[in-house]
Amino acid sequence: MSVTTIKHHHQNISKALADAVEKGLISINPATSTKTESSNRTLPMIPQVKKILLEQRERQMRNKEFLKDAYISTDYVCTFDNGKEITPNYLTKKFHTQIEKQNDFPQMRFHDLQHSVASNLLNDGFTTVQVAEWLGHSSSTTTLKFYAHIDKTSKLAIANSLQAD
Repeated sequence: MSVTTIKHHHQNISKALADAVEKGLISINPATSTKTESSNRTLPMIPQVKKILLEQRERQMRNKEFLKDAYISTDYVCTFDNGKEITPNYLTKKFHTQIEKQNDFPQMRFHDLQHSVASNLLNDGFTTVQVAEWLGHSSSTTTLKFYAHIDKTSKLAIANSLQAD
């Protein structure tokens, strides 16, 4: 599922944001958009995400009021100022454009960020089961096989542990 396919009614944003203040959770469960049942999950909504979602919703309401009939009511969370949905393809192209502007940054796909998240979480000491659940993988094997990459520091630690005393 792409972040661009989330609609306000999928996450019941009004209720989710109200509940988030009290509970600090957000549900990811657009019924028709997830690849597997494990993709449907509830995660803590960190304050930065809550702030961004609230600001986006307020921006959409202001734009809708200003543009009136010219505003495209789509119910998507990720929209242009006129309400038109931001598509996954558009987001991918913009991501590539930003990466290309950074001369010292390696070429990568938008999806590669998920690989980095998995590796960073594992390197930070989270278990494969925890990381798999966070990412919505059906098993921790998927996380290890396709997403987790050992960093140089970990490789050095492994090599050092093999040294004879």
